[in-house]
Amino acid sequence: MISGISFAKSYIKPLIMADNKTKQGSQDDIKVDINDKNEVEYLHRQYPDKQHSQIVDAIKVAGPDREKIVRYLEGRS
Repeated sequence: MISGISFAKSYIKPLIMADNKTKQGSQDDIKVDINDKNEVEYLHRQYPDKQHSQIVDAIKVAGPDREKIVRYLEGRS
């Protein structure tokens, strides 16, 4: 049986680890982190006709799911 503290440490530790930018997984393809300026800028480059504030608003409204953000930006929400 795992003690409460051991379980908490094993559960919390992966959640607070820093994002390794050199390793890209499937989550990087399907999610957009609004707090990561590089991810927001990458999305903005996909839609140069949109203002930066429109990109940020789209992420806030549609959530972090890239597909939903794209649908929102293209008016297909």
